[in-house]
Amino acid sequence: MDRPDIAEEIEGRHLTPNELLDIPDDQLDQAKTPNNPEYAMTSLPNRIDPYSTLKDLGYVTFLDYSKHRPSSTFQDLAKELGGDSVAAADVFRLMRDEVATNHDFHHLLASSLFRKIKSLVKNGWKKDGRIVFAFTNACSGWAALFEPRYKESCLVAIKQLRSVENPEEWIPDGIDDSDIVAAIAAAKFDFP
Repeated sequence: MDRPDIAEEIEGRHLTPNELLDIPDDQLDQAKTPNNPEYAMTSLPNRIDPYSTLKDLGYVTFLDYSKHRPSSTFQDLAKELGGDSVAAADVFRLMRDEVATNHDFHHLLASSLFRKIKSLVKNGWKKDGRIVFAFTNACSGWAALFEPRYKESCLVAIKQLRSVENPEEWIPDGIDDSDIVAAIAAAKFDFP
């Protein structure tokens, strides 16, 4: 794939990992494919640009926007930013890409843990004294959002959260929920 017109040839196609490896680095940024995040955010027909919506709502960053919606799930934020054309995973990625300080990182950790739990755990975290699958699923889904180097810290946070004595119907009430904050603090995450 060393032809100079490679970007035009592959435009709009979803490439396999091997095809991506064959594209020279200097041409990879020019390739308008679904593998390229810029394509995913702007090139699809009828797709709403979340950056424009963010600006229209009066915010500069996605992190700031999320701080002003502390009890919304990623799905809620995605819907506000672009209806069906923005996915919940896009919102997390956009927030993650803005993290520049330890404070930002801790906000992302707490906010994403809360938002995962809220979106998956509907009727409380325990039933008949046992932790429900949805809670375990939310916690493991949260841990999977972060790089492998944070695996141990994520496990510490999850263990801390599981050890809390809350009623069976407990669901955190926002990103500043004391149990969420304590779990993140106990894990001692370091950024970067």
